[in-house]
Amino acid sequence: MLTFARVNHDLYALLFNLDGALCRSDAANEATEGMEQVKVTLAQLTKDDIESVFVNWFAFMQGFIALARNDTQPDAIDWFDQVLDDAIRRFIKGL
Repeated sequence: MLTFARVNHDLYALLFNLDGALCRSDAANEATEGMEQVKVTLAQLTKDDIESVFVNWFAFMQGFIALARNDTQPDAIDWFDQVLDDAIRRFIKGL
């Protein structure tokens, strides 16, 4: 998700309505399919309400993506990716 947001900065903003745009394309359908795959994966890791867990995961990832899209300097990308990997491990461990 982070790599996609970095490589496709404008498309990511459009898909997730970051700039107030409304996306009505096949890309929106692909995003929905991807989110469903994430829900399936999360459901394998927890017995908690999957919609609630997914919203937590999505908000968590959006925060990291917002930081990466706007604040990460090119020379800090490897460090930022490691911080994200560590945060994902903590998130999963908390399930």
